[in-house]
Amino acid sequence: LRFYLMSCPVMKGEDVNFSEKAVQDITSKIISRLDNVVTFYGLYRDVSLETDEDINSENILDRWINARMSQLIDEVTKNMEMYDMSLATRPFDLFIEDLSTWYLRRSRETLKDGDKEAKMTLYKVLKTTVKLLAPFTPFIAEDIWQKLKNPSDASSVHLADWPKGEEIDENIISEMGIVRHVVSLGLESRQKAGIKVRQPLQSLSIKSYVLSKSQIDIVKDELNVKSVIYDESLEGAVSLDTHITLELRKEGQYRELLRAIQDMRKEKGLNPSDVITLQIATSVEGQELINTWKDELLKVVGAESIDISENEGVEVKIDELTFIINVLK
Repeated sequence: LRFYLMSCPVMKGEDVNFSEKAVQDITSKIISRLDNVVTFYGLYRDVSLETDEDINSENILDRWINARMSQLIDEVTKNMEMYDMSLATRPFDLFIEDLSTWYLRRSRETLKDGDKEAKMTLYKVLKTTVKLLAPFTPFIAEDIWQKLKNPSDASSVHLADWPKGEEIDENIISEMGIVRHVVSLGLESRQKAGIKVRQPLQSLSIKSYVLSKSQIDIVKDELNVKSVIYDESLEGAVSLDTHITLELRKEGQYRELLRAIQDMRKEKGLNPSDVITLQIATSVEGQELINTWKDELLKVVGAESIDISENEGVEVKIDELTFIINVLK
């Protein structure tokens, strides 16, 4: 409510019609998203890595979110100094969306795998964000601060120093914008073709965009394609190879199976660290699919073994294959 009032025209002496929906939007798009990021960080937290010192990560996503954080500090500080609260609150929505739906989603596996620089980056970004939010959402910022602070930190976020941003790397912000635009075009092509993102495809052809290897890797992961090809003869900016070979189709079936098992874990309220046993009853073709990706499947779903036997689990149909799956803690 406080954030809404400080961001609306009433702060400039203008008329305003109170909007409950706008308050709800702030709750979902800013507060809840940020809280979800904090919760995820807590699952894989390593206090020994927590520092406020500069982090010289070579990872493109770490560098990008640090640049976005410096941008946030600059925009909020300038507008606070001009006593323009409505402008000072404006950058939070897009920044927290970038943090949650792009940085964290793209870095989820590296964080799970214990990447030190990713953990250090996320920790610093979260602490900086709540310092900037403190004047606008004092109690929420304090709650998050108490979850994140270490013995060397100020006892309250309201006693902490105001953040000072580094020089903003405009190049990496611009380059990531291009990557996201290419991804957006590729997803649009998938949608038009009626092909789910979980179904791997062979290639994406692009023209007029020069991407580095790390940027291409992001595009490949986001669009679930095996390769990115440069082709200046294209009529449009991107072209997706929608031909699905038998091998690609089987991989798509595996990903659907993986999603179904992960959904079952969530429905049973299991934590990411909980080790499970899988019971799966299926046909010979289904067993072949499982055996092909068995090692990866065990690792991703956190299972110690797969028991191929009859069970009283949930029926999952994937194309012509049927699986009866039970998840046991």
